[in-house]
Amino acid sequence: MSVYDPSVPTGVVNLDQDYKNIQKNFSQANTSFGVDHVPFATTPNNGYHTNIHQIPLGADPAQITGINQLYSKVVSGDTQLFARTGGGGISQLTGNRANLRGWQYIGGVLLQWGSKAIATGFNNQPVPVVFTDNGGINFSGTPYHIQLTFINTNAGSTSATAEISLRDSTLTNAGFTAQSNQNVAGSYPGFFWLCIGPI
Repeated sequence: MSVYDPSVPTGVVNLDQDYKNIQKNFSQANTSFGVDHVPFATTPNNGYHTNIHQIPLGADPAQITGINQLYSKVVSGDTQLFARTGGGGISQLTGNRANLRGWQYIGGVLLQWGSKAIATGFNNQPVPVVFTDNGGINFSGTPYHIQLTFINTNAGSTSATAEISLRDSTLTNAGFTAQSNQNVAGSYPGFFWLCIGPI
């Protein structure tokens, strides 16, 4: 395999002798640039990106005022994509667990979802949800928004009195407590939840 030689041309060897080494350097430059790009010697679109390979960093790069930086780091044993803004902000852009109980990074926020059964005898009783159960993760701070939706198993019948709500002051980075006025004997044996919050 040819290797680029930055000492060519030397300036001490006549070009009629050194030109082959210069040609090798141009050839290797075209080959090296062709990694993750359309090579110089290819048309159309030469110079365009194809794939992008990133070596994970051990730490976030230093802020460069007014310049955005895109990079990768290892998180929980896998590589993830990050961005650092010119103002110093850091956002994790990737990471997910696609499942019935799962989570997904979207830009600078974490979207997390799941479902919870309402056990017999839980009529008007608290129903706790812990984010880390079944592969979930904690938010870095208190979530911004949560949505609760009953699961109806009664062939489309509904009840005007069925209610599920978030108990006041129970929403934290680690979970929340819901309260339902229905029990498993009714049409609503559980609920879906969706939560958006900080990474």
